[in-house]
Amino acid sequence: MVYRIKKENVNVKNFLEIVGHDLQAFKSIFDNIKDLIFLMEEDHHSFRYIYVNHSALHILNLDETIIGRRMEDVLPKDRADILIKKYNLVIYTQKTIEFTEHFKTEKGTFFGETSLSPILTKDGTCKYVLAIVRDISKRKQDEQQLKENQKKLQSLIEHNGDAVYELDLNGHFRSINHRATEITGYDKEDLIGKPFVPFIREHDGEKTLTHFQRALQGRYEEYEAEIYHKDGNPIQLFIKNIPIVIDGELKGVFGIAKDITTQKEMEEILRENEEKYRLISENAFDIIRVISPSGYVKYVSPSIQKILGYSVEEYVGKSYLKYVHPEMSLFYEKD
Repeated sequence: MVYRIKKENVNVKNFLEIVGHDLQAFKSIFDNIKDLIFLMEEDHHSFRYIYVNHSALHILNLDETIIGRRMEDVLPKDRADILIKKYNLVIYTQKTIEFTEHFKTEKGTFFGETSLSPILTKDGTCKYVLAIVRDISKRKQDEQQLKENQKKLQSLIEHNGDAVYELDLNGHFRSINHRATEITGYDKEDLIGKPFVPFIREHDGEKTLTHFQRALQGRYEEYEAEIYHKDGNPIQLFIKNIPIVIDGELKGVFGIAKDITTQKEMEEILRENEEKYRLISENAFDIIRVISPSGYVKYVSPSIQKILGYSVEEYVGKSYLKYVHPEMSLFYEKD
């Protein structure tokens, strides 16, 4: 049987024969790679630096005097001990191993994804290990920043004075903060995964659903609505709906709800009192006036028409001295 060698294999063989005898060609291959590359030679269970590319020298702030030195003479002892064990494992198993590592440099903390590969000769022996380290420091920093931002956002939500919750596209609760449980009386287990609609009082149900649907169209919505407390009492809320858009895609809706029940009760009491005072004033036989600190009439009862002949419109907005007898005006001005 005749075995034919593929043309591309012949080309690769020729290439390797040339590069294998040309140090500059070998270095030009690896010096233009951004990853950190180390060629290490086994030396009595330790390892000696045979080649280090430009990226490794620059990032780790090393120089070419590292070539020929043993690992434990270059690195801190604890790190050298760990790496030597890993390199020996590659020599022993003749298999590639991968791991991540991080350590301090003069430029800060370095994070790397490392691959250690055995270099086998024709006779199957392994004396050299090629280490390729991908710098993932920027990625790790971004991940740490993302985690920090997520913790800040979670803190903002959890310690917010208002109820903060997240709804999915179908209007089901994904998450709620502690304040939401305080306002509604429901535990998180009572709400998570449930639709919000049944918790809205009937007369506000359609309005609330409309605002939610508008938020799903990317609109910011503000409105008032009443909900049922767990004990059955109504709670008046001022609600904001904020679309959750990630990379241009709508993912859900944030809700921020302020309990305005007490405020609404106070407004109702004030309105009722104002109505009582209005009725008393409008049906009084005496003239009732409200005068600003600057001396202008802000309010006058309708009795002004019967008693003095002036209409309310004529009197309001004028200085109260305009309708005082000239002999008395000096007395009022003095006071």
